Amino acid sequence: MPRIQPSLLRRANRLSPHLASLLPACRDLASAQNELRWIKNHVDETWSQQKSWHLDNLCRKRGRGMPLQYVLGSQPFGSLDIKCVDISPVALRLAQENIARNIKLQTLVEPTQHKRLDITRADVFSDVDMQQLAVTPWDILVSNPPYISEDVWNHGRGQLGYSVRKYEPRLALVPSYDLPRVNGCNPADVFYSRLLDISNLLKPKVVLFEIGDENQARRVLQLYFAHPIAQNSQAEVWRDWPDLEETEGSEFVVDIEESEGERRRVPAKGDGLIRSILIRNLASEFKKDPE
Repeated sequence: MPRIQPSLLRRANRLSPHLASLLPACRDLASAQNELRWIKNHVDETWSQQKSWHLDNLCRKRGRGMPLQYVLGSQPFGSLDIKCVDISPVALRLAQENIARNIKLQTLVEPTQHKRLDITRADVFSDVDMQQLAVTPWDILVSNPPYISEDVWNHGRGQLGYSVRKYEPRLALVPSYDLPRVNGCNPADVFYSRLLDISNLLKPKVVLFEIGDENQARRVLQLYFAHPIAQNSQAEVWRDWPDLEETEGSEFVVDIEESEGERRRVPAKGDGLIRSILIRNLASEFKKDPE
């Protein structure tokens, strides 16, 4: 896919910042102008308040690759059953408040029989809690676990601002040093090791982990290749914008050295900094909803 010329981006931005947001997906100014008109109409018909915010949000989503029919709400997603798990009662209460607020703002629909959003307290290191989840088949597992090391939390090291340490809950960011981990697992990576076990138990079709940086991505991929789940799955690394073309200087693959000295090459998608790891289960495929 050819790169967008900087002159075109500047021209679009002069006309409207929303056009510049849409260009990565639309590729030309005329298409971006058409889509902006449709998105504006959708916002006018859907929301009576905060229209500017909704317009900006939808244009950015479209620019990051979300299909236009999803942005406009013209393509149904089918049945959805979402379960959110956290160990903190405070986080659970905040999540429930956020759900209620977004339903009121009409950015979330009311739960129905076929679209459910369940918030529950559970410990991912509890075998009993995880076995209860295994009763239901799951398609996707997404996690942004605690992954900041004790050293970075205590001293910053240029990786963590003071405001984060002052205002963010430590429980959500720093794994406890006392958590069980396999040999060779960095204490900061202990949640990923456990999540690989959980993924092997629940057998979702897709797993997505947010990670801290490229060094952590390499360590987590080493854990992945040493885990039984790697036998029937494939991994790839996602950058900030996985749907965009790589810029000059971005590597297309990440080389991983295993403990036995072997090397693995993992595809790296998109542009920007490395942010997440995607694992696809090769033993299963998504099935379309019945017509």
